[in-house]
Amino acid sequence: MKNIEVVFQLNEIEKIVLEYQNPLDEIKKINLRLYDPLLEIDCCYEGLIRFTDKHQSILLSDESIRDEMQSFTILLRKALENELSLDTSINEDIGFMYNQYDYLFWTKDSIVVDDFVHELSETTPVWVGMRYQLWMTKKYVTWLYNDNNGLIIFEVTPLYPFSYRNSSKEQDYITYKKWIKNYKSCLTRTISREVAQQWFEQANKIEIQIADNIERWQREGRKN
Repeated sequence: MKNIEVVFQLNEIEKIVLEYQNPLDEIKKINLRLYDPLLEIDCCYEGLIRFTDKHQSILLSDESIRDEMQSFTILLRKALENELSLDTSINEDIGFMYNQYDYLFWTKDSIVVDDFVHELSETTPVWVGMRYQLWMTKKYVTWLYNDNNGLIIFEVTPLYPFSYRNSSKEQDYITYKKWIKNYKSCLTRTISREVAQQWFEQANKIEIQIADNIERWQREGRKN
């Protein structure tokens, strides 16, 4: 299958790319030059999201396209409305604090974790910083928030790779305390409101199309 790309352009060099496979095989695509592959994407169809420039390609997400775009539109809308100012308790780099929280959560008594400010997500208390989390993979966490001046900040931070498994015998294993000493954010970009609005419209269009697909298939009695 041919891969399809949706580009969220940041500037002339940098962009976010959503990549997914065309659901139609080559035989069905004959004489369908105006066909939009999004018409065949369902709720569970997965896509890869990368941040790319001339020198690097960072995988930001590999989840379902609907979930990826839903997170994107929710946080972009809030950022455009200046509703994503960092909580006052976030007094260090958000990625640094997330790694600290994550490590303590998996290795220490819950009382230590309670030193972080929490809020309820449905019925579960979570660290307040999670309201700014956009996407996550095994290596990176992506954040979107407003700074003290109301500017929209897009940030990608590294994730300690050995939190969720017993990896002490792996060749590349490094302790958390040693790893965190060399912590630094991967990239931080200020997003103009014009760019953020364009991204919102692109992501929202994809999200709406997937919802329309599901509704259409339900009417037709088709399983998505």
